[in-house]
Amino acid sequence: MAAATKRYLRRRKRFRAQTRRRHAGRKRPMKSVKSSKRQKRSARIRAKMATRLRTGRMRMTRDAWGMLHSFVDGIYKKVSGEAERLRRKGGRPSIISSDVQSALRQVMPRKYTRRVAYSKSR
Repeated sequence: MAAATKRYLRRRKRFRAQTRRRHAGRKRPMKSVKSSKRQKRSARIRAKMATRLRTGRMRMTRDAWGMLHSFVDGIYKKVSGEAERLRRKGGRPSIISSDVQSALRQVMPRKYTRRVAYSKSR
């Protein structure tokens, strides 16, 4: 076996042991498969949005990163909820860009609404 493979297996074994210890006495709540997949996907999207906000090689403390992440998370939840409400009100099967723009205008403070993200035309 190659040295890299052995190293990988050791790390994996150590990680599994840590997670087992961490979740030892807990009982997992019952969740539907559909909702957990959706939550994972939206969490992944929010994390990507937060990492895009970090410009260049700027260093951030863990606390600052946590605050940035929670801010983006909050804005994402508000905008997605408002866009969903607008979609239902319009009777459409899916959210379109105008729903998101309107939701951003309603959620963001007034001084930023002039620069709300417009869809790029090619």
